[in-house]
Amino acid sequence: MLVLLVGIVAVLLFVAIASIHFYWAFGGQWGIDSALPKSVDGERMLSPGPLATIIVGLGLLLFGALFLIKLNILDLAIPEVVSNYGLWGIGGIFALRALGDFRYVGFFKKIKNTSFAKKDSMFFIPLCLFFSFAAVLTQLN
Repeated sequence: MLVLLVGIVAVLLFVAIASIHFYWAFGGQWGIDSALPKSVDGERMLSPGPLATIIVGLGLLLFGALFLIKLNILDLAIPEVVSNYGLWGIGGIFALRALGDFRYVGFFKKIKNTSFAKKDSMFFIPLCLFFSFAAVLTQLN
């Protein structure tokens, strides 16, 4: 039951975050300033275009779909390698994101006083750790 609950929460979060990415891709501005790392001077360190943002949104939806497949809620034929290792990959991606780049994002970031850095520590890192935990838990089930 715990695995199902954690997996469903992860899927709902993936859908919500993917929706925000689609919103940004089509010109929305809400939350964008807090979602991208900035230098101490306030300069954005990333400026993804609409296509890159859509690709991230689609990737998040695919992550959610893989959770649903592993939870036996969605019945899709997928390659065995994806079934066997997909959630390990998702867990690894989010664990690495939580660790960060040692400069702007993650546990070991050096730039800690920007708006993004504070939100990263408060929200984004714990969210990444949750996704990593949920992927491993679901994969082991």
